[in-house]
Amino acid sequence: DPVSAGQLSAHLGNLLVLGDGEQNAGGLDYAQAEARSRQMLLTVRRFFERLAQSRPLVLVIEDLQWLDESSAILLEHLLPLCEQVPLLLCGLSRPEPEGPAAAIRSKAARRFQDRYTEIPLTGLSPPDSARLAGNLLGARELPPRLEQLIFDKSEGNPLFLEELIRV
Repeated sequence: DPVSAGQLSAHLGNLLVLGDGEQNAGGLDYAQAEARSRQMLLTVRRFFERLAQSRPLVLVIEDLQWLDESSAILLEHLLPLCEQVPLLLCGLSRPEPEGPAAAIRSKAARRFQDRYTEIPLTGLSPPDSARLAGNLLGARELPPRLEQLIFDKSEGNPLFLEELIRV
């Protein structure tokens, strides 16, 4: 059902407890909490739906491996929007086989096969790791033992490698 910008703002303001926060503080029974949770999901979904209706929208969610349960529920609630409006959900996570990110990936791959793409990233090779380390250190060549140590410690992860060099 269509929702005006004013209604959407009022719902978001209520959810964010703008103004006098005392009226929303604690004391919710289970039914009230469930109703508020449903309203929050609907409001956030409508918010992103309206944004995507006005122009294509990309939502990037980083570190999905640390996703909490309520955020996972919200993200799962947003997935069907990708079929209705020009919305791209891009989730970034470590390739862990268990946990919230794996569950979201699995559900998205099953329910939205024609829209789901997973792009696994591999680590740098030993020569590429050595080249990056050399560039970061301003050295044309590193001793082979140091190259191997850097590769072993960073496991080919360029971000870890950069942190190693900074230490």
